[in-house]
Amino acid sequence: YGAPFATELLTNISNVTAVPYLDIIGRSRKRELVDIRHFTFWAIRNSTKLPLSKIGLFFERDHATVHHGLANFENLCLSDPAYRNQVRHYLSILDITILIEKFEQLINQ
Repeated sequence: YGAPFATELLTNISNVTAVPYLDIIGRSRKRELVDIRHFTFWAIRNSTKLPLSKIGLFFERDHATVHHGLANFENLCLSDPAYRNQVRHYLSILDITILIEKFEQLINQ
């Protein structure tokens, strides 16, 4: 899995979350968009072998921004039950086994 899969995943996340693709990769700092963007960082990171710098290219951001987003995603999943349930819902629709497994590992650490 590489860049083509990441592009497809980004499109699928847009469909599942009902957030337009351009809003996910955009510059908005609205909380709901940032949360979906960070979820997308995590989903791409955990389903591909792409380095953070390559993931950042999809979003016109650098590797440090992706790293920060991943940390925020994990912290939010561990501290906010409503967000955790929303992510679980998205993952059930996406139905990508590796992501479901990685998510369960994250929240059960």
